Amino acid sequence: MSHDPSFGALARAPFPQQISAIDRTVAGGDPTLTAQLLAVLAALPDHEPLAHAVRALGHAGALARPEVSAALRAALATVPDTGAQRVLRGLDRSELPPAALRPVADAVAHALETLPLARLGALCLMDRWLKNADRARRDALRDGAVASCVAALDAAAPDAIDAIDDATLVRVPGARFAALEAHAAARGQDDPWRRRRERFTRDVLTLLRDAPRSLSQANAEELLSRRVYTDPGHFLVELLQNAEDAGATTFRVTIAEDGVTAWHDGAPFDARDVVGVLSIGQTTKSADQIGFFGVGFKSVYEICERPQVYSDLFRFEIADIAIPRPLDSRPPSDDPDGGTLLVLPFRQPRDPAHTPANLVARALAVPPETLLTLQNLRRLDVRGGDVARRVARQDDAERHVVSLVVSAGADGGDAPADTRRYAVAAGHFAYDGPRRELSRAMTTRSLVAIALDGAGAPVPLPADAPTIFSHLPTGERSGLRFVVHGHFDVPVDRERLDLESPWNRWGLARAGDLLAQAAEQLAATANPAALDGLLDVLPLPRELRHPAYEELAAAAHP
Repeated sequence: MSHDPSFGALARAPFPQQISAIDRTVAGGDPTLTAQLLAVLAALPDHEPLAHAVRALGHAGALARPEVSAALRAALATVPDTGAQRVLRGLDRSELPPAALRPVADAVAHALETLPLARLGALCLMDRWLKNADRARRDALRDGAVASCVAALDAAAPDAIDAIDDATLVRVPGARFAALEAHAAARGQDDPWRRRRERFTRDVLTLLRDAPRSLSQANAEELLSRRVYTDPGHFLVELLQNAEDAGATTFRVTIAEDGVTAWHDGAPFDARDVVGVLSIGQTTKSADQIGFFGVGFKSVYEICERPQVYSDLFRFEIADIAIPRPLDSRPPSDDPDGGTLLVLPFRQPRDPAHTPANLVARALAVPPETLLTLQNLRRLDVRGGDVARRVARQDDAERHVVSLVVSAGADGGDAPADTRRYAVAAGHFAYDGPRRELSRAMTTRSLVAIALDGAGAPVPLPADAPTIFSHLPTGERSGLRFVVHGHFDVPVDRERLDLESPWNRWGLARAGDLLAQAAEQLAATANPAALDGLLDVLPLPRELRHPAYEELAAAAHP
């Protein structure tokens, strides 16, 4: 394709001049010239001009023009992974309306269906972007991939199964493989299906093992993995988060003299999860899940040099933070055969802060109330030395009460040591404030939980108890006397809440609405003790340390 002669100078022009040339072309409105411009920008080593052009075209409503949409599709298919990431992340902050993003979603969907396995990094980041930009479209692609696998299994021919392309298997989520395994067995195709999946698994690990890394990338990964968390033992909370996002109902951590193992019964790893644990910023989380920083798993490196992952057919050790080494078999353990098992041998020499006793204490410090705020997990087991604790959640939906049964034995065989009961009010809310980035949630499931004594009367939480949860406990000290949960924006260490954030302020106000609802539910029980105890729990605005909490209290006292 011949280009406008003026485009030839873009490669050596200063960035402001590049932007001016892009803006002039977009303003001119010629779709042929615009398509040529996108092709030229896609060939540049710096992809910020391309990202700017795509944003400008979106604001101009020009991305839907056939020549432009075809050029965008070609650009996303040919730029390196870093270029695709720059373009898509730029759109996160562009405030483009959904209609203007639709041509980008079309181009991303086309790439997801056509890019080879060699572009696994791009496939993962595009899947994540589409999940946040057009969840229904991304889910339809996943359903289509599963349907393609089912059709190949129904053909009952090994050649048809062997011909399932890698891009299709990349799109199949880990949670769907169990049903496909059962379908293969029902069709008598379990052996060829397993062989195809094993070949795919080997290809994924080989590709990621051989992927080149720059020295600066390796240094950044090393720095981030060792220094992002200041709280010894924080990795335990991050692994709990990963289990919740995998849809697990049970999470079990065992701390021994030689290392830590963690097991959960959630969805097994798929190719995207493997990429996620081997890289920084390539999270597989959606905006409505707990973590989206892409660094949570890296917290295991505070105790371990070479973590091992055993999840369905993926069995590998991670060397040098980002290099997967395939392993032959899953080691023997007391955990069930299914699910996901992480083995974390202690680094030698071991940091004095990471003795087994210290880590057991840190694991036991995770408050049982965490199970109030998680949607999937119902059981949390901690085992170490002669210590074992199980926390199990029991719901009484009719009475809006949740019980947390804390047992001294992880197998649940011992008598309960403690039962904590909470009156709970929960709801889903849609944000009506300023538009946020695509990777940020626009809805939240919020919850308020008021502790109850044996007579069903509300009691204030101890002054040192965590009260602010963003799925997991934060270090925020609010002065409140009950549990508040919302999808708050928190820093990666979860040590505090940004109380100037409009999103967080809005979320706290919604918690005030739920506090009023919880009070009404308690009043409806006609229990005099419940009414008396409410006065000790409900906050007065003057008692709270920040206006954000005063707004919460005001919402509860309309």
